[in-house]
Amino acid sequence: MKKRYYVALLVIFICILAGCTNAKTEGQTDKGNQSGESSENFNSEGFPLVDEKITLNMMGASSATQSQTWDELDVFKIYEEKTNIAFEFNTPDSANIREKLNLAFASGDLPDVLFGAGLTQEEEAKFGSQGQLIPLEGLIEKYAPNLQKLLEENKEVARSITTADGHIYSLPFVDTEIGFGPYPKIWINQVWLENLGLEMPETTDDLYNVLKAFKEKDPNGNGEADEIPMIASQDVNIAGAMLNHFGFTGHLDVTSGEVRYAPIEEEYKAFLSYMNTLYKEKLLDPEAYSQNKQQVNGKGENGQLGVFHDAGPFLTVGVERNEEYVALPPLTSEVNNEKLATRHSLVATGVFAITSANEYPEATIRWVDHFYSDEGAIFLNYGEEGEHFEYVDNKEGLKILIPEGMTRDEYRNTYTPVTTHPRIHAPIQTLELYKQDEFEPLNYHIMQETNKSVRPYAKSTFPIVHFTQEERDELIQIRTDIEDYVERMEAQFITGVQSLDGWDKYIKKLENMKVDRYVQIHQDAYDRWQAVE
Repeated sequence: MKKRYYVALLVIFICILAGCTNAKTEGQTDKGNQSGESSENFNSEGFPLVDEKITLNMMGASSATQSQTWDELDVFKIYEEKTNIAFEFNTPDSANIREKLNLAFASGDLPDVLFGAGLTQEEEAKFGSQGQLIPLEGLIEKYAPNLQKLLEENKEVARSITTADGHIYSLPFVDTEIGFGPYPKIWINQVWLENLGLEMPETTDDLYNVLKAFKEKDPNGNGEADEIPMIASQDVNIAGAMLNHFGFTGHLDVTSGEVRYAPIEEEYKAFLSYMNTLYKEKLLDPEAYSQNKQQVNGKGENGQLGVFHDAGPFLTVGVERNEEYVALPPLTSEVNNEKLATRHSLVATGVFAITSANEYPEATIRWVDHFYSDEGAIFLNYGEEGEHFEYVDNKEGLKILIPEGMTRDEYRNTYTPVTTHPRIHAPIQTLELYKQDEFEPLNYHIMQETNKSVRPYAKSTFPIVHFTQEERDELIQIRTDIEDYVERMEAQFITGVQSLDGWDKYIKKLENMKVDRYVQIHQDAYDRWQAVE
């Protein structure tokens, strides 16, 4: 009897060492990549996705602008009829979603699905490694043909959603290059150029001369020296966009094929010197680092602005002055002979995930896969054809069936969630371009200027990468100090609070902060990103 007791203890001890107590976690991690037969209720093709209705729990971030609850939204109700999958919704407001998410994962009381919850790369890695988010690549390969096609044809998407351990734990929103959103733009007053008989600048020296003329020659013709040649604010800093002219798409730059950290490069020093000259000569608004966007807008609406950075001119100078401004093409400089513009990542990660609580992962991946087709993306964004919109001109465009007394945004809030959607954007963008000059002239102007002056020179900025746990632990120790110091010193160098005679001292301090290690960690993550096939 005693001998059996000792044997039992030994078995328990071995089981602990071997991770038997972790059997549930390991099972959850494998759930997404299982290759066994699905249940008889599940249909691997066509609709409905399941023969008998199932109900899942969904958590997502609600918006204060949306009065309807998600269970009242038409897209979910219509799609439930089509798929036989219903949802119970838990939608904390966007300000509280992080707290609610962390509480759910800490307690283990998980929803089945996360929709528009905005998982960070750190959360994906953490909850994925703990088995609380299931890996999706096996499910995608077997049951999600639209997603599989997307990952095969668009390596930026595949690389950006694959974590350091090689798994995919969340699905993205995927923008398109044919829109103007991914391209930062600097706007210049074309009317002022014409009034003064000036050509569009091609170099940073040309821009300096143009700004000087804007300041001194009364281009707005009111007889007062009230022109502001270049403006910025605490909210919208033009310095980041000006970096293009000195050979960088951002502080982290990969245009050379290797990671460069701009703030330690000599070209960046030249950028600081140039911006300091603009500031000293009041060609850059002296209030650039103290005023807010609202104050900038006030100056814009008064007709005082020459050059500024914003998504579109009307957002700064108002609708009436929108077409007075055109996009400033990339410039060359004494340290950069290539015209360079920035194209931000087209991928928003962490939008949709399936948790280990979900008993129907195959049906769930099929449910979301539809939104990565043209038909499904259009449905999620515009609603049901015939009820919320109708196609026009052989489906080249569409007309939204807005009820009388409602705006387009108010109507949209009644049928689809106001959050980041797990879908592709290309089919929506294509429809939005149809007769854009007639229906959306403000956006048409931005699109035309982007196509003419920005997109032809655009290169991708540093992509969305995923760090290992060891890299994240190390970055926690050094990243905040380095980035805060660089941001502070950039403003001080530009405004002259710190002289560029102190450049070597600045570099030495960054070296002491382990900036070389900061760059190497990003290089290693970028190498892994490129290696994803």
